Amino acid sequence: MKYVLLTLVSFITTALAGVAQPVSPDVIRSNVESYMDRLEGEGFSGGVLVAVDGEILLSNGYGFADRANQIPFSASTVFPIGSITKQFTGAAILKLEMMGNLDVTDLLSKYIDNIPDDKKSITLHHLLTHSAGLPDAIGFDFAEISRDEYIHQAIESDLSFEPGSDYAYSNVGYSILAALVEQLSGESYNAFVQEHLFKPARLNTSGYDLKQFASDQIAHGYEGDEDWGTFADKAWDDDGPYWHLRGNGGLLSTLTDMYAWHDALLGTSVLSDDAKNKYFYPHQPEGRGADSYYGYGWVIEESEHGKLIWHNGGNPYFSSDMRRYVDEDVMIFVISNSAEHKAFKIIPTISQIVFGEPREASFEKAILTVDQIDDHTAGKRTLAMLNMFSGNVPDLLEFVHENISPRILERFSAEDLVDAFKDDQRRIGKTEIHRVTATSEYELSLIVKLARNGEWRELIITVDESEPHLIVGIGVDEATEPGAGN
Repeated sequence: MKYVLLTLVSFITTALAGVAQPVSPDVIRSNVESYMDRLEGEGFSGGVLVAVDGEILLSNGYGFADRANQIPFSASTVFPIGSITKQFTGAAILKLEMMGNLDVTDLLSKYIDNIPDDKKSITLHHLLTHSAGLPDAIGFDFAEISRDEYIHQAIESDLSFEPGSDYAYSNVGYSILAALVEQLSGESYNAFVQEHLFKPARLNTSGYDLKQFASDQIAHGYEGDEDWGTFADKAWDDDGPYWHLRGNGGLLSTLTDMYAWHDALLGTSVLSDDAKNKYFYPHQPEGRGADSYYGYGWVIEESEHGKLIWHNGGNPYFSSDMRRYVDEDVMIFVISNSAEHKAFKIIPTISQIVFGEPREASFEKAILTVDQIDDHTAGKRTLAMLNMFSGNVPDLLEFVHENISPRILERFSAEDLVDAFKDDQRRIGKTEIHRVTATSEYELSLIVKLARNGEWRELIITVDESEPHLIVGIGVDEATEPGAGN
């Protein structure tokens, strides 16, 4: 699953002001290794790949893929890439279009019978761009369900808006696309992507077939001392995961293969230039007023370093993040198998190193009590956000102007933020705090239990370094109940 962020406010990481300086490959390599060695000492385990100008500068593992058996993480360790899987589903649909089997403008009703009236206008393009209005999920990732039953439940689910009128991230839409890949090709999803995507791209250790991997090759996921196990321990069909996960997440790969995929996308061995133009086109804003857009399985935005094409993914135990700065020929991939070290929080610092940007000084994380929240620099704003989520703020517009940094308001209107916060009040609501971590001088991470459904979330609030320390970043991620080892 892609990290669940607030409807409008993408998680924003702030860096110290300064001018980027050109950096040599040796300096990049040395500085990334130094940074990752420090994180490894703090408990990080996973892998990092950095490539610049077609040269892999670093492809290293850190910590253990399997702690019990002391198997180190390496460039050949197999790990789940989460919602980065969606880019393969998007490529599979475009490959079928290249083969003349479909058109992305086709109505879904062309391929699925008995579509309800409210969904008859849904196109494949809507599914690819999260603009169909379908829900994020309709069941547990590893619940056993057949393709036909999944499709039935999906098309009977409620829409959140008229197809094509808005954006709502939907794993369901991508599982429907995976079903179409199977239906139109006459093959399993895994067989199709192996033959038409992985083979020409020279991905040798990727896919859904768990039998192709040695058991000691697959990374375990961890939260504190808890070993969640591997995907090989979970309910799995003969040709891949069941349908709550198929096509939207759960694909397994390696650092080596993910670089091969990046490299293949620079040419036409997998997709034609016309297909890639659709693949990487910024089709759909990721929310009202957003300056990031969804393509066909990718997020596209303009950065200080030109066009950035990226995606992340994971579950509470694994996280992955892939960034392609295509104008600068830079590719960065981070995978973490430790819940306490999210890939999406590590990759911004690596990007700063690559581009020679000044970085924040290191900070030793600290566990706080609930009573200590107010003493932290970000505490006042964090408590205000919790109060807002609970619905105890009568005037959201006033809340925005009192708590949100002008940096955010330069990008989004106050009215758009009000609409987003209304959505988040419904989605999050009242919470019960179970763990508080000061992750930096200006950031707090809270593990909370949602009162409305008992689910667990990590809330991350980042404030500006200068007084009055207004909010510059808000993140919401799936989490698990803090265990005794945490």
